[in-house]
Amino acid sequence: MTKPNKNQAGITLFELMLVVAILAILAALAFPGIQEQRARIQINAAQEDLVQSLRKARSVAMSRATLATVTVAAATVTPTTTTPATITLSVADGSLQTQTQNLPASLTITNAAYIFSPAGTVAGAGTATLNTAITFSSIKPRNVDVSPVGNIVASIGP
Repeated sequence: MTKPNKNQAGITLFELMLVVAILAILAALAFPGIQEQRARIQINAAQEDLVQSLRKARSVAMSRATLATVTVAAATVTPTTTTPATITLSVADGSLQTQTQNLPASLTITNAAYIFSPAGTVAGAGTATLNTAITFSSIKPRNVDVSPVGNIVASIGP
């Protein structure tokens, strides 16, 4: 059995600082990629939330023979308050409690209102566009197109 050398009790301060410096450099290189991936996940989730709300509104309108409305409201910013962008689903006959979803503050969205009839058609047909508040070259806007006959199509913008 060998005895440990008394001169080598652990690591030196220089070695520790070198490891910390290398970890800091690696973290700095990884941060922009992580931030971009987070923005991509948020915009995809918001697009899916909007599509699901629109499909639910159309389904409710047809099954309950009533009008169902999905309202998309962009965020508002004043000097004292910030109101997040929202997606709101409401039913004219009151048979379903109004449902509101807040979107992440890092997203912007165009205002829109879609009113589904009992036949499944929609007034206010058009496109809602989601975008990131911070511009990333690889993240394109997300579109949700609603046709007058009630077809709902999600796509990635130009």
